[in-house]
Amino acid sequence: MNVAYIEKSYREIIEDAEGNFTDYLQKIAPYKKYVFFSDSVFTDNESQSARSSFVVTDEIMNKWGGDHTEDEYFNLEASLQNLINIKVPNTTFELMRYRQNVKLEAALNESLAEGDSNSITKLRKAYSDDLKDLGLDTLLNSKDDGTQTLGERTKDWESHAPIPEPKGSEDVENIKEYIEKWFVVPMKRVFGVATEEEVDSLYDERKKEE
Repeated sequence: MNVAYIEKSYREIIEDAEGNFTDYLQKIAPYKKYVFFSDSVFTDNESQSARSSFVVTDEIMNKWGGDHTEDEYFNLEASLQNLINIKVPNTTFELMRYRQNVKLEAALNESLAEGDSNSITKLRKAYSDDLKDLGLDTLLNSKDDGTQTLGERTKDWESHAPIPEPKGSEDVENIKEYIEKWFVVPMKRVFGVATEEEVDSLYDERKKEE
């Protein structure tokens, strides 16, 4: 799920015994700068450590080109890892296509921020078509073309697959476990700070799905 992870909002929701995933989406919906996972804001100690330990290597520069800031490189790497977490590429060529898709997403976000309507239309179509070619369109919500707010995306999700009502604090724990397993742990793995147990938990989950 390509959703921004905002640490402060997430913590506030899990502290509420009746909070659920819908509440989280509604809480961050007014902030249009928080659309994709690459827009995430991590403020917990572990994530701050991962960000502060991030180093732009020659490999990273060769992968994305040499004209980006350190923050941009970090976000590009995070977006790529997010796609890999959703659907592991089977070939080197497919991984290259993932990188191209991340670049399209970054270009679309830049056009949205600048309000360039001509570029938005072209990039939106290119990004949507590319997701479809990669088989990621249904996983990332094919109706979300990158211009919807999170509130609009929430309505789309609920109209097709309603989110279950929470069962007391149990639902809150599930949210916490989901975000830590599929957002935080993969990020820690990218930057080499994940423990062996955390990495194994990801593979164990994928084996169950197979």
